[in-house]
Amino acid sequence: MANKEIERKIAVIFATDVVGYSKSIEKNEDQTIKNFRVCKKILEDLFQEHDGRIFNTAGDSVLAEFSSAVSAVICATKPALSGWWARAAVQYWWSRCYPMIRCY
Repeated sequence: MANKEIERKIAVIFATDVVGYSKSIEKNEDQTIKNFRVCKKILEDLFQEHDGRIFNTAGDSVLAEFSSAVSAVICATKPALSGWWARAAVQYWWSRCYPMIRCY
């Protein structure tokens, strides 16, 4: 056992959570779930663009893994800086995906 190499992996975890999800579910469950699926697809595309991958979901939470902290930070900040976020917000996010997703 002393001769075996330990395989190490560095990972950056990107966590998202929907603000007000429970209240929104109470008001309109079907629409909230549809909206969440659209928002999750937006996140999946964004994660893929920055070499991240979703490795777990639980209710309204999404956990993604990145092998680079730089990629994770760029992924988290790019939408706000590039105008992509604004376009998504105008087109769908604020109108239908409220409650919004926040990143930790």
